[in-house]
Amino acid sequence: MLQQSFNPNKLWRKILIIALFISLVLILTLCSKKTTSSEEKLLAPSDLQISLIENNKIQILWTDNSTNETKFLISRKIGIFNWQENYGEVEANLTTFPDEIPTNTDTIYAYKVRAFDGENYSAYS
Repeated sequence: MLQQSFNPNKLWRKILIIALFISLVLILTLCSKKTTSSEEKLLAPSDLQISLIENNKIQILWTDNSTNETKFLISRKIGIFNWQENYGEVEANLTTFPDEIPTNTDTIYAYKVRAFDGENYSAYS
């Protein structure tokens, strides 16, 4: 009768191979980049308009082109100064933002709006 002897080196090789395989699966799972299908892409708002409501009060209006935003972020620029990023925000599906500005001045105010889904930003309007 033949007896096989126990070989600890073979056992450690098997354990090492299994551990490497599990590590590889974990790395591939954790490092895989989240992809967004074309149906889920966050689309930029369009048709941005500004209208005067009354003296010193305006309203910014836009078209919502996304279906999965969580809010809209409004940025504002006064004259030659830098943009005030995320100056204001409104909830998803709202397409207006009121603002108070001096309407009896030559200062130019500019606005831009983008959608946000909690993780990604759309392009600006």
